[in-house]
Amino acid sequence: METSFLLIFTIFLLLQQFGSSITTTSSNVTCVEGERRSLLAIKHKIIDRFNLLSTWSGVECCEWHGVGCDTRNGHVVKLDLRSSVSLEYFGGKWLEGELSPWLQNLKHLRYLDLSMNYFYGKIPKFLGSFERLKYLNLSNSGLSEGVVPHHLGNLSRLQVLDLRSTVIVSDECMRALLVPIVDDLRWVSSLSSLRYLDLSGITIGNHTDWLHPVNMLPSLLTLNLAWTDINVPSTQFVNFTLEDMYLDDNQFSGNIPMSLGQLSKLKKLDLSHNSLVGVLSETHFTNLKNLIYLDLSSNWLALNFSSRWMPPFQLQIFSARTCNIGPYFPNWLHTQTHLQTLDLSNSSIRGTIPEWFESILSHILNLDLSENEIGGKMPLFHFDYSHLMYGGILKMNSNKFEGSLAAFPSNVKVLDISDNLLSGELPQTDGTTNLILEVVNLSKNRFTGNIAEDLCKAPKIAVLDLSHNKFSGRLPKCLGNMSTLLAMDLSNNTITGRVPSSLGSLTGLVTFHLHNNRLEGNLPLSLQNLKSLVTMDIGYNFLVGDIPFWIGENLSRLRILNLQSNKFTGKIPLQFCQLNALQYLNLAQNNIIGTIPPCFANLSGMITDQGNIEYYVNSYKENILASMKGNQLGNDGLCGPPLSRSCKGDNSSYDHVGKVEAQDEDEDFLLYIGIGTGFVVGFIGLLGSLHFIRSWRVAYFEMLEIFHTSIRVNLACLRRTCVS
Repeated sequence: METSFLLIFTIFLLLQQFGSSITTTSSNVTCVEGERRSLLAIKHKIIDRFNLLSTWSGVECCEWHGVGCDTRNGHVVKLDLRSSVSLEYFGGKWLEGELSPWLQNLKHLRYLDLSMNYFYGKIPKFLGSFERLKYLNLSNSGLSEGVVPHHLGNLSRLQVLDLRSTVIVSDECMRALLVPIVDDLRWVSSLSSLRYLDLSGITIGNHTDWLHPVNMLPSLLTLNLAWTDINVPSTQFVNFTLEDMYLDDNQFSGNIPMSLGQLSKLKKLDLSHNSLVGVLSETHFTNLKNLIYLDLSSNWLALNFSSRWMPPFQLQIFSARTCNIGPYFPNWLHTQTHLQTLDLSNSSIRGTIPEWFESILSHILNLDLSENEIGGKMPLFHFDYSHLMYGGILKMNSNKFEGSLAAFPSNVKVLDISDNLLSGELPQTDGTTNLILEVVNLSKNRFTGNIAEDLCKAPKIAVLDLSHNKFSGRLPKCLGNMSTLLAMDLSNNTITGRVPSSLGSLTGLVTFHLHNNRLEGNLPLSLQNLKSLVTMDIGYNFLVGDIPFWIGENLSRLRILNLQSNKFTGKIPLQFCQLNALQYLNLAQNNIIGTIPPCFANLSGMITDQGNIEYYVNSYKENILASMKGNQLGNDGLCGPPLSRSCKGDNSSYDHVGKVEAQDEDEDFLLYIGIGTGFVVGFIGLLGSLHFIRSWRVAYFEMLEIFHTSIRVNLACLRRTCVS
């Protein structure tokens, strides 16, 4: 994050320098007609969804957006089509389409920026024909197919070359971003005026010689070859002009060359995320008096400095995560009074924080001492982030700090002191010192007492994790006022009472854990408003009532639903069949009865193999072991597949068609029984009446005689008619 900021800031300064040297729009400049037509031809090939080129019309092209002209002759000398897309959040507007060959007609260009767009195809070879060009930025432009053309080596006046490729894909455009390839870097040595070179994210490979060409650039100040799959050859570093060098996330192995210490002008050095080994000593840094940024993290390095060593530099950023620094806190750090970022996480440090540590905290913005074995009392932290836009980070988790927390650290964005031995009640806070607090992780400690209502006063908390402590009492109703909450984990405490209905106001909540407490009563109906929920874990409580049907109707995004070990009753709601995203369902150890809905076998999200379900919510990692599709153990009243208990005997069927057919057969059988019974009863009744009632008997036989006579007469008439 710091690296990205520094790079962007450096580019910004260079942009300001070159921008000021190029005279831009002026009402007194007359546009060259041929160049105006070329610009329109360029526009014709571009898909401008956001009307960024809406000003590209009329006669005076020098007044168009992104176009700058020379005030003396009207030639276009600057074309800045950089979009407003953010590297971090990928929001904004951009251009896309083909890059027209008409661009090569702008022969007087000194400044060309096409970055942060979605142009198609390869980097055009004709870009090497702009002999006046001083600034070329094609970073994340979409021109990512094929090989970077060697023709760029013709740009002898070029001072800034940025071909950076950051693989970011937005929701609006899911087109795969290819990565350009560099098959040979010898052409770079021809760029004698180059001061800034960024090829990060481009595939160079460990077989390409990059060091010799770089060493031949006499004016180079910034070199960024991060994420390029390069290796360090045995050759010595001899480019003494370098000030910023970023070689992180590559395939470097072996020891760091001693020649690195000869780069006396070096200010920023990033070697993180490689496989470097060996011991770094004071000799490596003897001449690096200008160093302000040093990142050695995620290597296998050991730092062996004397306790009396006085470094020649004043670092602002130092990261040595996973390096071997311990067992003691590095004493030389007490001289670094300008530190803004310090990351010594997982660096084998033991013991306690030294007394002098407070003296270097005055400028600290980001502090990470996590995953060590540091013990003793937690120091008091009061950071001044009033001048920062993004706030700071304090991570002291996974250590052995003990005792009570004297006060909440002030002015931090991320607070993680989880997995320690801290105890006692949470300190009070008025909320005014934590206005930027977004992540609070106090889990896996020994905190007691009620959950502090003061936490509700922090207006921006997105993640609240108080799990695995000894908190008791009722849930504060004011938790429902924390409208920015995305993740809340209060599991594994001894919280009592009912679930407050106010929690239904947390409409942005994604993950919700109340697992293993002593909550009772019904789930409030207001929770149906939590339509963003992905995880709902309320198992191991004393909740009662029917399983809420509204879970299936309204919480359609649920992937994880755990209601295990409560006192829920009734049947499984058929509305659960609507939870198509569901991956993990646990209803075990309740008092549920009835047939398991057959549709459970058709839930498309249910997993079929064992594994972990993981996702991140604003720096909070969700990790739930999903070892089964669902668990209904302990519900003796449940029956039907996948359980072995049959609902209506071994030959019963639970699909819809089988039930209808069985119902029809039962109805036919009853119908035949009714007809037979009616016939017998009616016949016996008729015979009985004729036997005991004489008048009925006489009338009955007279009727039969009349009927018989009528038939005989009709038959005789019919025979006589046929004969005649």
